[in-house]
Amino acid sequence: MILDIRYPSHENERQTNELLGRPFSLIQRLKLGGIGSPKMKLVLASEKIKSWFSLNQDTIFASIELRPKGIIVGITQGLIVINWLIPFYRLNIYKNADQLSIHAEGHVVKLKAAFGTHLDKKFLQKLLDQQIDFQRQYDLPQ
Repeated sequence: MILDIRYPSHENERQTNELLGRPFSLIQRLKLGGIGSPKMKLVLASEKIKSWFSLNQDTIFASIELRPKGIIVGITQGLIVINWLIPFYRLNIYKNADQLSIHAEGHVVKLKAAFGTHLDKKFLQKLLDQQIDFQRQYDLPQ
């Protein structure tokens, strides 16, 4: 689900909390060592996501926030801000040398670290661990 959050509303917050769970508490955030990724550059996006942004040459940035049931990919270009809500059961992540590719719901974004740094492996591992923990609750008993 893609939401325009330039103007925050209770409806957007309700939809986000319903789909991905309420944000982690302060204590949970400290235990996890943070829930947000560093800023990344958007390299490629599917047509529906690109349609939100103007065709000028401004750099489009993105960041990822962990939630109990999924992630929020926040994408910004100037004053345009959208959130792509992805539940863990629809999330597919691929990483090659210097890019992170996120696929869900027929959309895709490819991200690379901003400002010449490297992708944060610690955050990516945390994200994958959260996804595995979420999916364990649906495992069949053996």
